[in-house]
Amino acid sequence: MSKFEIENRSGELIIRWKDSKKVKWFLLFFALVWNLFIGIFLVVMLATDPRNLWYLSLHGTAGIILIYVVLRMFLNTNEIRVGRGGLTTKSGPIPVPGGNKQFAADEIDQLFVKHGTQQ
Repeated sequence: MSKFEIENRSGELIIRWKDSKKVKWFLLFFALVWNLFIGIFLVVMLATDPRNLWYLSLHGTAGIILIYVVLRMFLNTNEIRVGRGGLTTKSGPIPVPGGNKQFAADEIDQLFVKHGTQQ
């Protein structure tokens, strides 16, 4: 079974896919372990010396970004639509910076698609 879903609807090519399953599960595990350690260190620092909480700010920010990436990978579907009107890329329902773009047909000279393994 292909990870791509390809559809031809009224002369419009639609390609949909989700991110790799292996990477999603690894990142979920990593994010859980990372945020668990950050939580433990936060409790220990609050109990001992709260002045050093700034040290956890970067690590906590990384934990929040990991949660965002994992949620995006599990929930989002990526889509490319090509038709007479042009080309549209979408990624949702969780917003992705630079994920949704539109190109008019007169902006596109050529569309090249290759599916397979690269060597």
